[in-house]
Amino acid sequence: MKTDCQIKQDILDELVFQPNIEENQIGVVVEDGVVMLTGVVDDFSIKVAAKKAVRKVKGVRAVAEDIEIKYGTDYQKTDLEIAKAIVYAFKENTAIPETKIEIEVSDGWVNLSGEVTFPYEKEAAKKATEIILGVKGINNAIVIKPTVNPETIKGKSNLLELEEK
Repeated sequence: MKTDCQIKQDILDELVFQPNIEENQIGVVVEDGVVMLTGVVDDFSIKVAAKKAVRKVKGVRAVAEDIEIKYGTDYQKTDLEIAKAIVYAFKENTAIPETKIEIEVSDGWVNLSGEVTFPYEKEAAKKATEIILGVKGINNAIVIKPTVNPETIKGKSNLLELEEK
């Protein structure tokens, strides 16, 4: 089993290899395999990339993150500008059923809700939102509602078995 010191070094090494992360922006504390990330970054995608990098490291049991996003004055966006950018991004991405997803933005925090048919649609909406300038965080509350009921499929597979006999 790795020591906390080894885990921390592995995390720092992983952060070095992330192209959009300057490793000196992120503080790392490890205690009993639980990792705490701290720091200030100027882009939400950096925060996401840091968390993903930590999850790659063997021995990490949990991740707590207190990374703050502070955009420079040149990059500050209003909630209206962020919402418009998300709507546009959804419109340009064919994997996102834009009419089924509701978008709310408050102080840079985005809430995505609604119902989609497939998990990839929910993930595509989240990924498209992550790269929008001005976003501070995302609550992806989109619900996946398949169009085919699993009971229907089970019933049909039983019919096929009967037909084969």
